Amino acid sequence: MHPQLSEELRPECAHLIKALRQCHEENPKAKLMGACNEINSALDKCLKEAREAQRQKNLAKARKRKEALRKQREHQQ
Repeated sequence: MHPQLSEELRPECAHLIKALRQCHEENPKAKLMGACNEINSALDKCLKEAREAQRQKNLAKARKRKEALRKQREHQQ
């Protein structure tokens, strides 16, 4: 199961989100038998990569903020 699939939240995976929705609409019963599994796996991979990229970005931002605070404390002493 995926988190809320919003094309606006994950534009890098928008094409896969659209493809999965279309597959589910075109294959309402076959989707239960794995008709959309390939697209689903590709979407899982895309979302994982996007999540990791965001995590790295947040980590770099936090390290920068932490370093700025450390320098500020040193300056005050």
